[in-house]
Amino acid sequence: MSSTHRRRGNDSPVTPDAVVHVIDDDEATRNVLQLLLKTVGLKCATYSLFSVFVEEFDVDQPGCVVLDVRMPESNGIETMSWLQTLGRAVPVIFATGYGDLATAVRAMKLGAVDFFEKPFNKELLIETIQHWVRNDLAAHQPTQGYVGAACNIVGPGETGA
Repeated sequence: MSSTHRRRGNDSPVTPDAVVHVIDDDEATRNVLQLLLKTVGLKCATYSLFSVFVEEFDVDQPGCVVLDVRMPESNGIETMSWLQTLGRAVPVIFATGYGDLATAVRAMKLGAVDFFEKPFNKELLIETIQHWVRNDLAAHQPTQGYVGAACNIVGPGETGA
């Protein structure tokens, strides 16, 4: 299993197109989430295996990750730990049929933004995903307040004219 991931160059503009990455070994869960996300206008990429997600994930693409706890190649906690090594806080929402208090606490301590047990409330999960996608899109907006300030810096004995 490779640990590479795509990263756009610094000169590439960040697009406003967010992607919700659903990593779950259960095909029915992936299909339901993909359909629900499509109905609210969100792009969705689904993965049954961690290794496929790792190969296709673009760390600079805004969005969020919906993650199962138990999967064949890597559990959700390990996947979340890998995401943390990428240098960007990616919003992670757990949606699992194997949730227990200890796992939920561990996931939240690692930075998960929410934790849902299956069967989950679909409306609440979609609202939560939409919230965190909007939040991540806002985090990707370039800061504009300081661009002109650097042009006015002058050295000793110089004038700003």
